[in-house]
Amino acid sequence: MHMYMCCVCMQQVLDEADVLYGDDDFAAAWDELRGALPPRAAVAFVTATLTPAAQQAIEAQFPLVERRRGRGLHRTAQGVAEKLIDCSAGGSGSGGPDGFELKMGALLSELRESEEEHTLVFCNTIEACRRVENALRRADRGGHAYRLWAYHSAINPEGRQRALQQFAQPQAEGVGAGRDGDPLPRLLVCTDRASRGMDFPQVGHVILFDFPRDGVEYVRRVGRATRGANQPGRVTSLLLGRQVAYARTLMKLNQAGEAIDLETHSDRR
Repeated sequence: MHMYMCCVCMQQVLDEADVLYGDDDFAAAWDELRGALPPRAAVAFVTATLTPAAQQAIEAQFPLVERRRGRGLHRTAQGVAEKLIDCSAGGSGSGGPDGFELKMGALLSELRESEEEHTLVFCNTIEACRRVENALRRADRGGHAYRLWAYHSAINPEGRQRALQQFAQPQAEGVGAGRDGDPLPRLLVCTDRASRGMDFPQVGHVILFDFPRDGVEYVRRVGRATRGANQPGRVTSLLLGRQVAYARTLMKLNQAGEAIDLETHSDRR
């Protein structure tokens, strides 16, 4: 956790500060909000991952800002069980140039072996979300293996909210049950929208179908498996090529309880 505080008494709090400062629409909204605040209003910016760009923007707007750094900044809870699966044997006839078929095979295998009731499947793009969602629906046409929802910005706000509500519901006997009568596991295929500012205490397994582009999103995605009373849970990463070595580096830092340096582990697109 990282928090900036200005003035003496707090009147305005902005959570997920680095996400806000990375949003193209935030600047205009923030200017309007600041204009409506009393002259001596205090402002606090709170975030678990502070990017250099967000830090510079905040300090430029508030030169006298006071920085308070918690021990959890750029760290996830220790004890997360992480598994790396190398899917980089792709190529024509063996998964396609992007390894999609091999990664789908690994994903389906993980889902068959998993005993978790709620699983998040992260993709880097809307297109990837759609491909994974469609492939999962084809793999379970009868709807006997799992219940499935998608969450990304191409879905309208009402649809996103409905998906979150239905996904987050506790499993109930007879509701969406499989052939044996047991409740079906719930899957949410999502972009990083679901890694920011959302609390999923039921999630026990996070699958990184696409490995995140930088250390910020790694921390956020892994953190989704650390929210509930019985956590930390499990994280499975499906990897291609050079991602394997990079994932091992981040995993070692995470398991050692060390902070991830966002200057070093910035966007790797």
